[in-house]
Amino acid sequence: MAVTEKMKQGGPERRFPGFKYLVIVGMGLILLIPLVMIRGLVDERHYRSLSVSEEIRSLWGGYQRLSGPYLAVPYRYRYLDAEGEERIGRREAYFLPEELDIRGELLPESRSRGIYSVSLFMAELELSGSFNFPDASKLGIAAEDLLFDEARLYLSLADPRGIRSAEGVSWNGTAVAPEPGTDPVEGSGAVWIPVDLNSSTRAESYPFELRLDLACGGSLMLVPAGRETRVELISSWPSPSYTGAYLPTAHELEDDGFRADWELSALGRAFPMSWTSAEPPVSTLSASAFGVEFFDPVNLYAKNERAVKYGLLFVLVPFLVFVLAELLTRIRIHPLQYLIAVSANLIFFLLLLSLSEHIPFYFAFLLAAGGSAGELFFYSRYALGSRGVAWSMLAASAGLYGFLYTALQSEDYALLIGSVGLFLILGLVMLLTGRIRWYG
Repeated sequence: MAVTEKMKQGGPERRFPGFKYLVIVGMGLILLIPLVMIRGLVDERHYRSLSVSEEIRSLWGGYQRLSGPYLAVPYRYRYLDAEGEERIGRREAYFLPEELDIRGELLPESRSRGIYSVSLFMAELELSGSFNFPDASKLGIAAEDLLFDEARLYLSLADPRGIRSAEGVSWNGTAVAPEPGTDPVEGSGAVWIPVDLNSSTRAESYPFELRLDLACGGSLMLVPAGRETRVELISSWPSPSYTGAYLPTAHELEDDGFRADWELSALGRAFPMSWTSAEPPVSTLSASAFGVEFFDPVNLYAKNERAVKYGLLFVLVPFLVFVLAELLTRIRIHPLQYLIAVSANLIFFLLLLSLSEHIPFYFAFLLAAGGSAGELFFYSRYALGSRGVAWSMLAASAGLYGFLYTALQSEDYALLIGSVGLFLILGLVMLLTGRIRWYG
């Protein structure tokens, strides 16, 4: 008798209607665990991509920084040794150009390793300008102590492996051949040429020219070495990111590339026009660099990471559709069916990550969203035997995926779109459940 009565009353679900929904809420919280695991997988693939990209860039030419050119003139100085006797030592004085013009074209290239592709660049640069005859009086150096016959012109590079060619080098109208070496100021790689500064051929101004083909991995930075520095860079790359101490004074951005111009004065920087090897302004030289970073707008891992951040909605929405279906119809849905429905949405993130590594992101999103929404539709149609629930689930999935894609494409307005989307979802739930008598 007791057993029969219990069967009529039903299990805990029928005796306590809220018990089932407590189970469903608990399952929803448990499903957040695989969502966190998917987020970790996205990070792992992203770090792997960055590691491969950095390796390729370092072998290609690295992040380049061009400093100079500047004149290095050795000089003698006198000092007292430990025994009080006068000695003659040797240092170098450095002088910057009065005018420096840099014109360059940045040509994008691509290299791949496995499934990873990296954007690289070849910078074709033309440098020109002029030096005044070195005036060492401001440095407290007598003219007779300067060794003009040993003077050199240096051009410093962050990664000299990126040099593909250095041609058309001339000093005061005379062609000279550049030599590899080490920058005596910053200790990095450099190219240098001997220059003629003997008093017998002294001039008021010494013009120079240099053509340089330089491989750049991720950015090209320039130090404003001239008293007046003018730079013009053009490229077919559509997404430049201007960085460093100075923004362009003028720039143009079109679908087929960009052009940027800088006009800088020595008054706006933190290092002088001349100094000695006793006090080199190394930190201020690097801090004054400016240039362009080759920003990649199609960062598929960043989009995947942002997509996973909306994962809670993909757990919540199928639950809401099934709960509303139970409340508004006579269909009874088992908690395991809730679990299966949400799992289809979680698989979407794995599909999106794996597909976007091989095909364009928009196409990967379309395939992953279409596959997941189709699974939910057919599952709702045949497992629950309800066309209404199936079409409701399809409509909810389509709206959810459309909302997500819009948020991913509009990075600047992602927070606004997300807030409005949550507001509309909550409003729809209120509208559909407003007439339900919960205590009935």
